[in-house]
Amino acid sequence: MSPESILQEKDSRKKRLPNFEVLRTLAMLMVVIVHFHLHGLGYITGPVINTSSIGLFNFLTYQFVVIICTVCVNIFVLLSCYFLIGKPFNYARLIKLWVQVVFYAVAIALIAHVIHPEHHGWREVLNGFTPIRSNVYWFVASYVGLVLLAPFLSKTALSLTRSQYRKFLCVLVLLGCNVVMDFPWGESMGVIGGYSLIWFIVLFFVAGYLRRFDLNIRPSRILLCFIVLVLLVWGYDAARVLIGHFAFHQEVHHRAMYYNGIPFFLSVLLFTWFKSLSIKRNIITNSLIGLAPYVFGVYLIHDNPIVREYLWSRIVDLKSLVDSPFLLIVMPLVTIGIFLFCAGVDYLRRQLFIMLSVDSAIQGFSVHLQRWVNSVIHR
Repeated sequence: MSPESILQEKDSRKKRLPNFEVLRTLAMLMVVIVHFHLHGLGYITGPVINTSSIGLFNFLTYQFVVIICTVCVNIFVLLSCYFLIGKPFNYARLIKLWVQVVFYAVAIALIAHVIHPEHHGWREVLNGFTPIRSNVYWFVASYVGLVLLAPFLSKTALSLTRSQYRKFLCVLVLLGCNVVMDFPWGESMGVIGGYSLIWFIVLFFVAGYLRRFDLNIRPSRILLCFIVLVLLVWGYDAARVLIGHFAFHQEVHHRAMYYNGIPFFLSVLLFTWFKSLSIKRNIITNSLIGLAPYVFGVYLIHDNPIVREYLWSRIVDLKSLVDSPFLLIVMPLVTIGIFLFCAGVDYLRRQLFIMLSVDSAIQGFSVHLQRWVNSVIHR
C-alpha cells in the first residue's frame, strides 16, 4: 500500500481528532499569553523590573509560563501541516482563509478610521485588502506560502523511506535551528528566528514524519522529556537573572526565545505527546473542542496592529502591575478574557458569513477557478 493510501485510510477512520482540537485551542491561548508578556507587560523592551522582590518573583514565574507558551506558533503550524500531508490543493480552503483575513484587516482599519480619522487614514483601510504585501499579519504571509507549496512538499515527504526521512530531517534541523547564542548558523540561512516561510517548510517535513511514522516512545517518557527540558531552560534563565541582578547589579531583561531554538524541541515533544492522547469528553474538553474553529479569528483580531496598539497601551494597563502581587492573578483573567471575547466575535463573523452564504459563494468560485487554472496549465 502506498503512503498516500495509508494516509487516506487514516483520514477515513478519523475525520476529527479531539486531542488535536484541544491542542489547537490551547496553542492559541498560549499565543495570547505570550503577547500579554511581550506587549502588555513591556518585557520586550528595556529593563523589566526594579529591585523589588515581588517584581523579581513575578518575572521569574512568568518566565516559566512563557517558556512553555513559546511552543504556540510551532504547534499551530505542525497541526496545519499534519493534515496537509498527502492532500490535493484545496482552492476553497485558501480562499476562505484569504477572505477571513481581509475581512478583519479591512473591518478593523475602517472602524479605527471612523473613531479616530486623524490617526487612521484610508490608506490603512486599502492596505487591508492586500494584507500580505502590507504585512498586516506576518504569520498569514508565511502560512499562505506554505499552503501553496504543500502539494509539492508532500511529494517529497511521501517518497522518502524512514531512513532517508530521518537523514533529511537531521539536515533540515541542523540548517534551520538556532539553539542558543546564534549557534550554529545564526540567521545566515534566512530562517529569521522562525518568523519565515523557510522555517514553516522545516515544520512541514517534521509534521510529515510524525504523520507517516510512529516514534515508538512511551507517552510518559515524552512528557518527562518535555518537563525536564522546560525546567532546564527555566533554571538557566533564573540563574542568569539572579546572579546578574544580585552579584553584578545588572538590570533584568527578558531573553528572547525564537521559535527555531529550544521552543522547536519543546513543540515536537508536546505535539507528539498530544498525538498519543485519548481525550476523555467532559465539560472542559468539549468547551476547548468547541472553541477550536474560532481560534484563528482570535489571532486576527487581537494581534491586528491597530488593535494591538489600543489593547495593550490604552484598554489594558498592565505595566503598573509588574511589581504588584496581583499580576499573577490578573494574567489568567485578562488572557482568557481576551481569548473568549475574540472567539465570540469570530463566532458572530461566522454566523454572518452563513447568513450571507459567503462560504457557498467561495465554494462555487473555487470550482470555477480550479477549472480555469487546469485549462491554462494543460493548454
